[in-house]
Amino acid sequence: MQLRHAALALAFSSIIASPAHAEDPILNGLKAINNALGKLSANSGGGNKDVVADTTPPSIPSAPAPQAPALSEQQKKQLVKQINPKTKNTQLKAMIAEANPTIEKVLGMTACFYPSTSFGVYQSDNRGPGGFDAHQTWLFPHHDRSQCVNVQRVMDWKMTAKNALAFHVLYVSEQSGESVQRGYEIQKQLDDTWLFNQTYY
Repeated sequence: MQLRHAALALAFSSIIASPAHAEDPILNGLKAINNALGKLSANSGGGNKDVVADTTPPSIPSAPAPQAPALSEQQKKQLVKQINPKTKNTQLKAMIAEANPTIEKVLGMTACFYPSTSFGVYQSDNRGPGGFDAHQTWLFPHHDRSQCVNVQRVMDWKMTAKNALAFHVLYVSEQSGESVQRGYEIQKQLDDTWLFNQTYY
């Protein structure tokens, strides 16, 4: 709109200043307006363009993916204590110490109801007949899944082979009083990592 006003003002000033104004003021005035609009259009980079509204819908932040709960500090201390048993069997003690990081990680995950897909990297190719099923949500039907259960006891440690350990874990829910005992076997791999073979009752 401002460009049009400026063009009209320039055109009328051109009409008054032009000697052709006396011959045909209407025709010369129209020519002057047309020329003025052309000059202003060129100077403004193409004239007064219509503004196109941005119709792109605003982005809606996605809800964060649900996360499994984490062990409380007290539950962590209890777990660490249970996977470091006192034993006079030096060979068994050394094997437990080697497997300890993997055992601590997996038992912490099982106590906090991690989905089955989370355990793939901790499973060996030498899975037993029962397979490795660490997912146990269905075992605590009255427990609130927003909190972990306690790893109350880790017991019955034994060497099932020179490169394999077996043990039992007692999980207890403070909320519901439910308890579940599960057995695990873990084996040392050729690359010195420790992976789980199976779970059992």
